[in-house]
Amino acid sequence: MKKFCSIFLLPITIFSLYAGEVSPTMKNISKFDEDRLFFHFVNYIDKDGNRIYDSNSNTDPSLASLVVIRDSQTYIFRDGYDDRNEVSSRLKDYQKQVSNYRSRRAFLKEFRDIIDERQKLSKISNEFKKKKDNSSYYLHGLYLKYDIIYKLIDLEKKKAVAEEYRQKKFSGENSPRHISSKEKLESLLKEQEARASFLEKTLTQEMNEGEKPNSESNNPSKVSPEAIETKVDAKETKEDSNRSMSPLPPAPNPGELNTKNFYTINVDGIVDYFSYSRNARTIDLEKKDTDSSKAVSEKYSNLYNTMVERLINAHLKKLKYLYSRKNETGSRTLTEANPLGKGKKIILLANDNTRYSIEDWDGDGITETFEVSNQSTNIHYASDSANIIGIYNCNKTKPCDLIQSLLVDLENGSNIELSSVQTLGKDQVILGSEDELLKDWEELIKK
Repeated sequence: MKKFCSIFLLPITIFSLYAGEVSPTMKNISKFDEDRLFFHFVNYIDKDGNRIYDSNSNTDPSLASLVVIRDSQTYIFRDGYDDRNEVSSRLKDYQKQVSNYRSRRAFLKEFRDIIDERQKLSKISNEFKKKKDNSSYYLHGLYLKYDIIYKLIDLEKKKAVAEEYRQKKFSGENSPRHISSKEKLESLLKEQEARASFLEKTLTQEMNEGEKPNSESNNPSKVSPEAIETKVDAKETKEDSNRSMSPLPPAPNPGELNTKNFYTINVDGIVDYFSYSRNARTIDLEKKDTDSSKAVSEKYSNLYNTMVERLINAHLKKLKYLYSRKNETGSRTLTEANPLGKGKKIILLANDNTRYSIEDWDGDGITETFEVSNQSTNIHYASDSANIIGIYNCNKTKPCDLIQSLLVDLENGSNIELSSVQTLGKDQVILGSEDELLKDWEELIKK
């Protein structure tokens, strides 16, 4: 069940947004001098297109990356890539909403305290009162603190007071200049009084309606701006359009950070980003698709999908071979139940230090996680990630269709390619090494 905070929202900074980067980048790959091919896929977007609650809000929730290292040259293809400047802009907007919401809640709380104190004093007889009612003074200070329009009128009023005194002193009390400045001061006093009356009416209405602006919805992040605008009589609005009647700006609850998704581009099998490096950690060429240009997707999507499919299928064949001939290959398997009582995980350790992990975490018969690592390979990225294939929380999006029945197939022996298994002898090279796939790379990248 999704949860939303009511008032206290955790502080965030723009720099923390990228602290949890887990996909391969030019900066976090450990080595560039060994020919390698590896694939990373993560999807923490639910069927409604929202970020899954409790997923790491610092990382892109839907991103796939293919990395090819060949002759010390590095190619990175990304599907579901969001431009970081745009993500930062969305985060800034969220931070502004958080600030506005906190300010409105504080405004209402302080206003409620003043009104409660005034009501208590009004119930006490004058002869028994130990202190006078200073609520007007406190409300004046409150409006100066939180309402920009009231503060602006007050600043203009102070200037008008000084101008009225100066004209009276130097031009005379009955001079046209003094009369004009006095009329302006009186107008500002009336305007400030009208603004104070309007604010008290507005805040009282919000207070009585119960924690408005977020009482309109069980999901505070879905509250519309219209739901929190001050309700002013239609006739009153038309007749008096001056600033004293300007409604308070919307301040809906923006929701918890973990429920927000600042990344809008999801994995769809189309490449959105490409980078190339001739030297370790230095990007020599970088291209991103924009709304006006689709050069990256048109040029690299077929190549990307071809290599990803070949890599996964190669390891699926290898896995099925190892699993079906565990005794002959010296492979060891371990089956683990999900701690929550749903689904299971199968881990296979091959005699060449390759480790396979297959998991159906919710017990629906669909494999969501497929990891392939090799401890003999010194190339790593993001220490806790698989260094050949890392597919996490897969759904129906490509390439999930390649692995969705994998765990069931392994357990019941279906779809195991016995014909290809039987043709292999004990001493023959095991199928599916990603090294073999790199042989075709030069030809494919030229095309």
